[in-house]
Amino acid sequence: MFGYLFSVVAGAFGGYLLHAVSMKVNFKIPSK
Repeated sequence: MFGYLFSVVAGAFGGYLLHAVSMKVNFKIPSK
């Protein structure tokens, strides 16, 4: 139960972090 909850929270946080990094990269290097 706790492992499942932790995996869900970690997955959501990881997705948010990846999205933030992607936005930063897109802002630094404007795409066509």
